[in-house]
Amino acid sequence: MPITTKSIVVILVSVAAALLLACEDSNGTGSDIDWLAGEWDWVRSCGGCLPDCSYPSYLGEVVVTFKDGVYHKIYRDSLIEWGSYKYSYGTIDGFEYYTLDYDNKNYSTTVYVNSESELVIVGTWGVYTQYFKM
Repeated sequence: MPITTKSIVVILVSVAAALLLACEDSNGTGSDIDWLAGEWDWVRSCGGCLPDCSYPSYLGEVVVTFKDGVYHKIYRDSLIEWGSYKYSYGTIDGFEYYTLDYDNKNYSTTVYVNSESELVIVGTWGVYTQYFKM
């Protein structure tokens, strides 16, 4: 399956975000990002080793919650991951994004809301992208 233009754009934005962290406008704890707070249901994941997407009907329900600087990841009603996070804010040509640095991981993710009101979480270097709906 060929790589789409949309995939290339997501990868480029993620790489640019990682490179521009030193030029961030603000930093803080997760409790300051009002739009991120709440429960987000996983709708799909794309990327990784193959350019395919996975959907919940194949993997089961996944929910991610963000509240007061703490996140929880729940898989089939079982808590599988949690921790605190800090954020950095940035823009590239008017495109706004946040970078989340997790206290229990060795990497950060880029997050933003796309035109379909989905929370988009892009892994390090844009290799793997997850989409969630509130």
